[in-house]
Amino acid sequence: MHYLRRMTSMIFEKDFNSSIDKETLNWFYKRSFKNIYPPIIAKFNDNYFQLNNFSYSGSGVFLIEFEGLKDLINFQTTLTDDISLVELSNLLSVIDKFDLDYKGVKIFEQKNIKGRKNFEILKKIKELPENFKDYIVEKNITLKQLGVFFNLKDNHKKIVYDFLNKKNKPSVGDFRNLLNLLYDYARLIDIDFYDENYLNKIIREKNIYYFDVMDDLFNLNKIFKAKNIRFDSISNFENCILNVTFGIGSSDDFYEKINFMSKNGDKVKNFYEKLKKYDLC
Repeated sequence: MHYLRRMTSMIFEKDFNSSIDKETLNWFYKRSFKNIYPPIIAKFNDNYFQLNNFSYSGSGVFLIEFEGLKDLINFQTTLTDDISLVELSNLLSVIDKFDLDYKGVKIFEQKNIKGRKNFEILKKIKELPENFKDYIVEKNITLKQLGVFFNLKDNHKKIVYDFLNKKNKPSVGDFRNLLNLLYDYARLIDIDFYDENYLNKIIREKNIYYFDVMDDLFNLNKIFKAKNIRFDSISNFENCILNVTFGIGSSDDFYEKINFMSKNGDKVKNFYEKLKKYDLC
C-alpha cells in the first residue's frame, strides 16, 4: 500500500490541534478489529478522522495525511477483508454526505456494483431492520435478491420480515423461494404476515389455474393457426397482455387476417373471461 509510505511515526492525541472524529468514517457493521496496533488517523483538510480500531482507548495513533477524500476512502477499504453489502450501504451514506461521485471509489468497482439501480438498492439497505442486516451479512445475500425484495409491495415486504423473525436463520434457498413466490403471485396474496399454509394454498391453486389457462391458449392458437396467427403471453400471465404474431405477404393478406381475427373475436373474448375468472387479469 503506497499510502503507508506517507505514514508518520506514532504520535499522541494531545499533539492534535483538533479532536479526532471517531464517528464519520465508522461505516463498519458489527465488526471487531483484532489489531494490536493503535488506530490509523487520516488528516484531510485540517480534520482528523479515525479509520479503524474504533474501540481503542489508548492515546497513541498512527497518522496519514491525504490530499483527496477518495484516496482516503480507497485506503480505508483496504484495512479489512470481506466488506459486506450492509457496510457498502453505510459507506455510500458517507460518500453522499461528502457529496462525492461514486466513480473512482475502488471497492464498488471490485464488487462489480455499477448503475443507478444497484446504488439505489444499496442505499435502501440502510433502512432495513437489524435482524435483516444480520441475515444479509451472515448468509451473503446478493444485490440481485435484495432488488427483488425492494420491488415487492409493502405488505409483502412485511411477510419477509415476519418470515425472518419466525424462522431461525432460514437457508438462502428458502429465502430466495419466498421472494420469487411473493413476486410471481403478487396479485393473489393479500396478507402482511408469514403464513406457510396460506402461501402453499396459493401455489396449488395458481398451478391448477395456470394449466387450465394454458389448455385454453392452446385451443385458441389451434383456431387461429389456419391463418398463421399466434397468441403468446410473454409475462407468463403475470399481466393481461397477449402478444399477437402474424406475417403478411401483401396488403390483401393483411386485411384477410384482420377480418379473420374480427370474425373470431368471440374466441379471444372467451379466453379473457377465463383469465378474469381466475383473477389473472
